[in-house]
Amino acid sequence: MQLISAKGIVFFLFLAVSVCRPALASDQVQTGSTAAGGWFMPTSLQRVYQALADHNMLLAWQELRIVLQQSKAPVAPDLWRPVFQQLINQSDCGRRLTEYPGAMSDWVHQPRISLSIQDKVNLSQRVYQLKLSIDGASKPVAVSLTDSRGNQWLSGATSAPEEGYSELESREWFQSVPEGYYQLNIGEKHYPLILASLQETARAPAIELQQTEKNTAGVFVFSPDLSADRNACQRQRLQWQWFDSDYQLATPAETIALDAKGHGVPPRDRPDNVNWLSAVVADSYFQGAIKIENVHRLTVPVRYILTD
Repeated sequence: MQLISAKGIVFFLFLAVSVCRPALASDQVQTGSTAAGGWFMPTSLQRVYQALADHNMLLAWQELRIVLQQSKAPVAPDLWRPVFQQLINQSDCGRRLTEYPGAMSDWVHQPRISLSIQDKVNLSQRVYQLKLSIDGASKPVAVSLTDSRGNQWLSGATSAPEEGYSELESREWFQSVPEGYYQLNIGEKHYPLILASLQETARAPAIELQQTEKNTAGVFVFSPDLSADRNACQRQRLQWQWFDSDYQLATPAETIALDAKGHGVPPRDRPDNVNWLSAVVADSYFQGAIKIENVHRLTVPVRYILTD
């Protein structure tokens, strides 16, 4: 039987997962159980492709985690990201990718946990930071986030809860947080995660600033991906945020409207006593009960972007 080429695998999988049903924990994949058996080239992702072709979403997710966790040579994100996106898209934005102990209804009143991967740009530098937040916390808890090589990216205890909200931020880096497998530990609970970008052009900046002419307002330019047609798991959150001199949010966030060229001209009505304006682009997905959010923030002083 002729093997499918690497380029043909992605096309085949798009066809296969388009008719996938959510996998149940009791589903079992038998060797050669579909006509796709033996079609996939013997790569590290072969078992992932086979599980997808067999309509077993949960097994495909488990196999992808194993590959990213245990491969001796790192697998390039460009190879596994399309599969990851299909798994997210076909599982209620990732909510059904984890087997919950007990009934799903038992998790409704559990604390809501979010992991934010932040890409922060201003006029002088670009830094990256992680923030874990818990809504519904009753006390501080120990947190750690470790990649497949044992590098720790987040470690410490969350803050004392205020009205049930608690958080922990990492230090800032000048390098981006790598895509791949991570182990998140919160107290005594352990969550295997895959962190990835949902942008089609992950390396393209989500936001850039262009100063058009002297003495005119600058224009925020957004990635063309943001105006493309997306499914419910890939919608972007676009917001303007005004901050005071202490970098505290001065007014409620405003939704950004893009023109046909992808430009977002900042609002002319400036609130009183504000010093900074941020444009924020964020996408999010889930892995079971954990919400993962990729946040891109461009911040400039208001004197730079607004003129009289």
